[in-house]
Amino acid sequence: MVACDVADIQPVNSRYAGVVPIRLFPMASIDFAEVERFAQLFPAGECPKFPQAVADLPENLTQRETIRSAMPELWQRLHGGGEADLPADVMLRLHKGELKAGDAEHLKAAGLEAAALELNRRLQEEQLAVFQARMEAEKEAREAEKEQRYAAAEMARMESAALSQRHLAAQNRSF
Repeated sequence: MVACDVADIQPVNSRYAGVVPIRLFPMASIDFAEVERFAQLFPAGECPKFPQAVADLPENLTQRETIRSAMPELWQRLHGGGEADLPADVMLRLHKGELKAGDAEHLKAAGLEAAALELNRRLQEEQLAVFQARMEAEKEAREAEKEQRYAAAEMARMESAALSQRHLAAQNRSF
C-alpha cells in the first residue's frame, strides 16, 4: 500500500472539497479466508462481528455454538489454553502422535478443541476401516462357504451320475 499525506489528496469534484478520505490500513492479523468462512455460517443480517478475542464472541448461545462447532481452530485460538493444561501422559502422546480415544476429553478441557475434533474424526475413520474390513472378511467367508457347498453338491451329483451309470450297466448286463 502506498502511503500518502492527506494534504496530497485532491478531490476530483469540487463538492468534496475539504472532505478527508477514509484511509484503509492493512489488517495483517486477520485471515480473510477465515472471515469469509465465518460470514457463511450466518444468514445475511444476522452475522455477528468477527471475534478477535473471547469478549468479541456473540452473546447469543446458538451463534456461539455454531462458531465452536464449525470453526474449532478459531475457538481454540480465542480461548487460549494449550498443551500446558494437559496431563503429562496425554501431552507425551500428543507429541508422539499416539493419542487414544480417552484423550479427546483432556484436549477439550485444555482448550484444544481442534485437536480433539481431529482425534475424534481419525478414530471414526479407523473404526469405519475396521468395520469395512470385518464386513469384507465375512463376505469372503460366505462366498467360500457357498463355493464349498456348490463343490459338494457337484461332487454328489457326479457320484450319483456315476452310480446311476454303473447301475444301468449292471442292469444291461443282467439282461
